[in-house]
Amino acid sequence: MDDAKELAQQKRVYLQDWLNDAKSIQAAVPNVQKQLDLAIWDEQTLSDAPHEVENVISASVAPLLEQDLDTIHKALPELPRVELRQVYVSDATTSTSSTIIYHFASDARSSHDLQMEMWGDRHCKRYEALQSELGRENEVRNLLYGLKDTLGREFDDAVSACRMARVDIGTQPSAGIAMRNVLEGYKGELMARACHPNEQKVTWEQMADRLVGDQGVARQRFREQKCVWSTLHDGLTDLAKNRFQLAPGALTTIFTQFVDHLYITLSLAK
Repeated sequence: MDDAKELAQQKRVYLQDWLNDAKSIQAAVPNVQKQLDLAIWDEQTLSDAPHEVENVISASVAPLLEQDLDTIHKALPELPRVELRQVYVSDATTSTSSTIIYHFASDARSSHDLQMEMWGDRHCKRYEALQSELGRENEVRNLLYGLKDTLGREFDDAVSACRMARVDIGTQPSAGIAMRNVLEGYKGELMARACHPNEQKVTWEQMADRLVGDQGVARQRFREQKCVWSTLHDGLTDLAKNRFQLAPGALTTIFTQFVDHLYITLSLAK
């Protein structure tokens, strides 16, 4: 546990430091833009200067421009390129750690130990609120609409059905059916995209190899979601067949895990 706490802290500190550095760069951007505007004017003016004055201007300005370059290089060291696609992949892969921690916290919610129950309930509520703050539901909606319009509409139906089921337990089977439809539909669409000509079906592992560009952690995290898909699907099937009824908090847990799973797999496979 100490290792997990220390690694979680390192993860938080690194991202916090990176954002602080990024904010200082962001604050400098307007000033750098002014310098760029002037530099563009300098270049355009010198590029078509009449031959009669070209040499005179160059003799006067070249030493100044050389000093300018030296000053700029010192003030603005070259930045590493940020690959936005890799940032999106990183967001999806690192989210899996949070979903696993959430799973443990949600299990603790039903513990007979009061301290465990309070710990789980407190952090589950915070995570569920955080998922909303991060806009995960909307991101999943956009990813599904990007994959296929009907999947986006099915997700909207699932969201509405879950909201209804939180206030009317009798509608929980409908929520189970709606969420299961999304799971089955998006998996089928990804499988179809992963199939080679004349192939009828592919395994989850083949989907990972063919749809996830990053061969390292990203592909492994996608493979791991196979078990999550199966667990969710089994639970939603039981819910759809009215084999049990859930307390509103437990339904929220399933919906939260459902959204996380879709976000991770669709972000990695796109």
